[in-house]
Amino acid sequence: MLGNDTFYDYDYNDTDNNVYITENENPMRRGLQHMYIGMYSIIILLGLPLNILVIYMISCKMDKTASTVWFLGLSVTDLVIVLFLPFQMVSTLDYLTWRFRGTMCKICSYVMYMNMHSTALMIALLSVDRCSSALASRMCCSRTVSKSMVLLSWFIGGLLSIPSLLFRSSRVTLSGVVCHDNYVSTDVERKVVFTRLIFGWLFPVIIIFVTSCLVSMKRDSFHIKASRSYRTIRVMIIAYFLCWGPYHTLMVMKLSFASFPKELFTVGLPISTVLAAFNSCINPIIYIFMGRSISMRWMENAFYSDRSTTSQAAPETRGREEVEATEDLIGIRKDP
Repeated sequence: MLGNDTFYDYDYNDTDNNVYITENENPMRRGLQHMYIGMYSIIILLGLPLNILVIYMISCKMDKTASTVWFLGLSVTDLVIVLFLPFQMVSTLDYLTWRFRGTMCKICSYVMYMNMHSTALMIALLSVDRCSSALASRMCCSRTVSKSMVLLSWFIGGLLSIPSLLFRSSRVTLSGVVCHDNYVSTDVERKVVFTRLIFGWLFPVIIIFVTSCLVSMKRDSFHIKASRSYRTIRVMIIAYFLCWGPYHTLMVMKLSFASFPKELFTVGLPISTVLAAFNSCINPIIYIFMGRSISMRWMENAFYSDRSTTSQAAPETRGREEVEATEDLIGIRKDP
């Protein structure tokens, strides 16, 4: 699904890789099959109920705030990719061959990359929102703006994922039908890979690093440790980059070094793509365990407070809530 020979690109009879394996029961194929079945089962069993739980809690049990919109968008994005993993499971059980039409081959790859780009854009914009609010010491982003940013992330993510629709296809090999990227040239492949690296990894890394430094300087001026919600979101962001980092690294090294070991690519790519897929189920786990509550109500005021009751509070109460909201903006609120 990802990259040049990913998910169901594992065509070990591919002459481009000069690797010839003609038996489905080859130990390498069996090992990959067992890894896929085990890891995809874990991702589906965790990702499906936990992402649905997050969506339900935000939609039905929490106050509708600007901050919850971000987490709702991330959970919906992760849920979509989990819903497409059963297609991969079916093909894995059939000895890593693709039993669906070529159109589904394109769609599965498109959805995976849209998940990557949309998530990267969301956490980058979320960081900008948090930073601007912290530096301005007031709530800068309304619920409407947050919704617009989430929709914009999906739209841009969809545009950046179009290469999957253009170059993804299925073909017949000695081992059966495989789903793979059919680039017209190495130059085109290089452009696609580096575009994914820039927008799916480097760009959000730079944005998040800069905004985090600014927020940290603001927080340090109070000499107060980071709040639980701030730490939770920081771990979520780190998890994204750790899950996707190996995949981008491997693809860039494969294109940049002609002498890059094909055996390392053959073994490393399956592991890195499964790790990337694992990101779709890890966020709810972080929300629950770092937030220490299955209700996850910390999301309501993760960065700021826009509760409608604030405007109706008494002046002294409203003033105290504004101070608390400002503390939440920069992640300095002390946990009770």
